[in-house]
Amino acid sequence: MRKQTAFDRFCKQTHQGWFSIAVTMLRIGIGFVFLNAGLSKMKDWSAEEYLQGATGPLAEWFMSLAGNPLVDQLNIWGLTLIGLGLVLGIFVRPAAFFWHCGDGSLLSLRF
Repeated sequence: MRKQTAFDRFCKQTHQGWFSIAVTMLRIGIGFVFLNAGLSKMKDWSAEEYLQGATGPLAEWFMSLAGNPLVDQLNIWGLTLIGLGLVLGIFVRPAAFFWHCGDGSLLSLRF
């Protein structure tokens, strides 16, 4: 008889209804945080101040991005679209990908 592994127990627990509800609520909550962050930056916001204060090995590169309107717009629209995707449950995988590879990890390191 095969011994039950920790992965088997995890799979059995996550197929319960409560887990799906909890993950959905977490997804929607995080989506509202991103959506709010993006929408609140729509009016006259710039990342210039943050980028000018960069330190570390990539500081020169971040400082070179300061004041660039394209960087500001990419930041704003990235946050807004990722938030919409998570709240509405559409394009969740691309939203998670771009959060992790683009906005999420790099924004967390920059700001």
